[in-house]
Amino acid sequence: SPSRDGTKEEKGREPLEKGHAALFQSMPDVKVGTRRAWSQGDAVVWEWTATGTEPAPKGGPPKRVGFTAASV
Repeated sequence: SPSRDGTKEEKGREPLEKGHAALFQSMPDVKVGTRRAWSQGDAVVWEWTATGTEPAPKGGPPKRVGFTAASV
């Protein structure tokens, strides 16, 4: 069902896996963890970090990568 802003709301693991299939294929060891989460009124903020290993470019060594983001 649509959310208040009109976007499609999806729940559960399957939509997440389907939407991020290319990421999971390129970095099968990707891990996502929560740094912190908080709420005020009806707003929730989730600060998270993702890490994984990029495949070796042209025979070079694999490279560990990561980033931090926030979802509201």
